[in-house]
Amino acid sequence: MKLQYLGDSKDAFKWDYLDFLVSNVGAGYLDIIPMKTPPDKSKQGGTSPSRFPTSANVQEFCFHLQKNRNLNEILKLPEYTGKKYSIRLHKPNEKFHNHANFRAEYFSNLTSESKRKRVLFLDPDIGFEPEKTVNEKHVRYSDISTIWQQINELTLVCIFQHSRRIYCPFEEHYSEILCALQFVRPLYSAALYWGNHLMFVLLAKSSDQIRIARAKNRSYKTGRPVELIDG
Repeated sequence: MKLQYLGDSKDAFKWDYLDFLVSNVGAGYLDIIPMKTPPDKSKQGGTSPSRFPTSANVQEFCFHLQKNRNLNEILKLPEYTGKKYSIRLHKPNEKFHNHANFRAEYFSNLTSESKRKRVLFLDPDIGFEPEKTVNEKHVRYSDISTIWQQINELTLVCIFQHSRRIYCPFEEHYSEILCALQFVRPLYSAALYWGNHLMFVLLAKSSDQIRIARAKNRSYKTGRPVELIDG
């Protein structure tokens, strides 16, 4: 996550979907792992949140984020949308690095609730690690293994994923990701994406959690320019 992208059109999709998902799967918490990296010199991040068809409340929230560029302002999302879940930020003051020892420490001590459902959202700059160069912009597959040792069957994990290659459909990205995650078990999955912009990959230990998430994804698709991957 780069703060310069807060509130842009892709961020509008992100918060609209996460707000819908958390509320509709009955989760009490949205736990965010920001994987924060420094701003770059590009002029990206200025696109209007109105480019994605969100509710007026989510658009207002995104314009607020664009104005403030403060990670802690994300905690206000349920206030804007009138929802009852809580947002928790994992190590919000730490900059994310690619060193193996840092990753192991960063993805440790994840907040957990033994009897309450939650959505655990990973927000890297790009998404899962590619075949070649891996850096601080990516989630490693070994990071998922580390997380898997700490979560229970009530946790639904959601990962931000940009398109990996030009003219490569998200279905292909999704297949590559699942193939690389074969060593993580039990694992059930689904995905949802917007054009060639952005995909969210959902992972869970429980087939019931993914079944519920797929049903809610189908509801989310109504009236929005998104496509679903159910398996």
